Amino acid sequence: MLRCAYGYYDPPECKPCDCFLNGTYGNVCEVGGGQCPCKVNFDGADCGQCADGFWNFPECEPCTCAGKGALDLSCDKLTGQCNCDFAFSGKECDTCQTGFFDYPKCTFCDCDTTGTEPEICHQTSGQCICKDNYTGKRVISVRQDLLIPCLLRL
Repeated sequence: MLRCAYGYYDPPECKPCDCFLNGTYGNVCEVGGGQCPCKVNFDGADCGQCADGFWNFPECEPCTCAGKGALDLSCDKLTGQCNCDFAFSGKECDTCQTGFFDYPKCTFCDCDTTGTEPEICHQTSGQCICKDNYTGKRVISVRQDLLIPCLLRL
């Protein structure tokens, strides 16, 4: 039976193991196929990419998706951006998306966007942010139809 020397795989060709040294436990691989033994934060046959739940190769740091709006604990492997629920934003889904306020609830800003600035409403109070020449405020009442949007000043 043919065998390969230490650090080689797939007899009789005996190709050298090609393991990413920072991501593996030594430059040794499985004899049949060449899979390198990856550290927990690395993945791939050569341990040359970040595993799920890690980002920023070659460091492969853990995703920090602890925000209330994170859909899961995974993140984009290049940017670290977490997967956020609809009303949430921020790298860790720990702020409200534009058009929502009062994190961690992230309530919809009920403003007429015709008269608002791009931020739409204040992130804490929900007060509509009116453009120049517009006025009014968001009025919270029992009846949701009693909202005073940003109205054009004449």
